[in-house]
Amino acid sequence: MTIKDKYLRILSCLVILVLGMSLVPVASASDIPSIPNVFEGKLITEGADVPAGTIISAYIDSQLAGSNSIDEAGKYKIGVSGTEEDHGKKIVFKLGLVESEPVSVTYQHGAAPVELDLTFKLPTTVITSGGSGGRAVGSPEPQSNVEAKELSLAVVTKGTKVRFDFPNGVTCIRYVEFDARKTLGRITTIAEMLKGQSKLVSSLPEGTVYKNVNIWVGSGGIANSDNLENAVIGFRVNKTWLEENDVDTDSLSLWYYNDSWSKLNTMKIDEENDTYLYFEARTQGFGSFVIVAAGEEEEAGSIDVEPVPTETSGDDVESEPEKSASSTPGFELTAVLGTVGAAYGVLRRKF
Repeated sequence: MTIKDKYLRILSCLVILVLGMSLVPVASASDIPSIPNVFEGKLITEGADVPAGTIISAYIDSQLAGSNSIDEAGKYKIGVSGTEEDHGKKIVFKLGLVESEPVSVTYQHGAAPVELDLTFKLPTTVITSGGSGGRAVGSPEPQSNVEAKELSLAVVTKGTKVRFDFPNGVTCIRYVEFDARKTLGRITTIAEMLKGQSKLVSSLPEGTVYKNVNIWVGSGGIANSDNLENAVIGFRVNKTWLEENDVDTDSLSLWYYNDSWSKLNTMKIDEENDTYLYFEARTQGFGSFVIVAAGEEEEAGSIDVEPVPTETSGDDVESEPEKSASSTPGFELTAVLGTVGAAYGVLRRKF
């Protein structure tokens, strides 16, 4: 074999090698999918079980790494997603805004599911958000219709005035108060502010609706006249809404649904706040409510209404940047072949 043939064979091998490399995509770190850690177990609290519909979240370096809605009271399951750079970093779990008691768990990229019980020292209220699907314990309202909710815990003892406060202000309900006729122990009250008309009612009172809300006291139907009396609900209305809808504050009332709508005795208790007007209404029960500004005085009753559809905006999609010549498919391959061709020409003249 001549020297020329050897060079030509080497050159052919180089061409084949370059062509093979140009056809194999290079995977970057961002192309490697994250393999989540899955954790599941019990939620341990000092009071009642954490209700279904509550959101549990996980954080790595204070960045959200996963969240999920609780399907069964007192139990959870969550997937924690990280990267290879997060391997070995501490995971922090939260219920709403409340962090769990310290746990010695770290992110292990691609690890098998882990059984882990979490303990929470909950304050008197826990904030949760809606829209997760499923149903909350004590609430038959589909959670896809819940804009926000807040939980309040209190001990109900016979002969005492019991008050459930909702100080975080995520709903328009401020407190629920009643006189206890029996000792019920530690129970949870849920205030739900809805996105639209409750799915539990087929009609609304006539007038301009401010908010649809649900209030659930305990579970199993314990909020009845045998167990409590003199129940009142404190709520607030935004003054801006009143001005925009040209609403007379004296026309505002809270209505309660129990097979049909009943207008509750509602009174204004504070109007000094710059942002809100505060009201209090007496109620004979708990469940679905609506805050309505009536155009004129109406008899207690109901009318059928069409649900008002909510507008949904489309996903924001960024336009794909125009590709430069250097990123045009085949450009790199053409350049390589040109270089190899030039080298081949030089070799032929030389030999």
